Amino acid sequence: MARDVLENPHLSEIQKLVIAAVGGSCVGGGNELVLVCDLVCDIKICEILTAGSDSWVNRYWWRRTDMPIAIGEKRAKELLLPAKFLTADQAYEWGLVNRVVEDSKLEDEAGKMALEVIEKSSPQAFRVIKLCIKLLG
Repeated sequence: MARDVLENPHLSEIQKLVIAAVGGSCVGGGNELVLVCDLVCDIKICEILTAGSDSWVNRYWWRRTDMPIAIGEKRAKELLLPAKFLTADQAYEWGLVNRVVEDSKLEDEAGKMALEVIEKSSPQAFRVIKLCIKLLG
């Protein structure tokens, strides 16, 4: 699935809410999926690894350009250059994930995230907000 999303990056352009419920470690393509989702709920034991400059110079390099937008230039370099692992708590602190929960609460929390948006935002407003954020990024 990760390869499909990376080769067809429509997930980042879809006008609907895209929530990732991350139930394990994200390495390579899994991390790229985290970057293109609107909201991300993660479990406490998850680790995120972005393959660094030593191993991933290939056709997916363009997706790494999203990293400085998501977490800032200095943190992106700290993460990408040595191919560093982040814990779930670090990913939360750096702004890569929205919530970190216990494994048993992952699906419920992801559902709550969706309901919060659905109940408090019209589809039209959501599309406009998502587009504006993308244009500003």
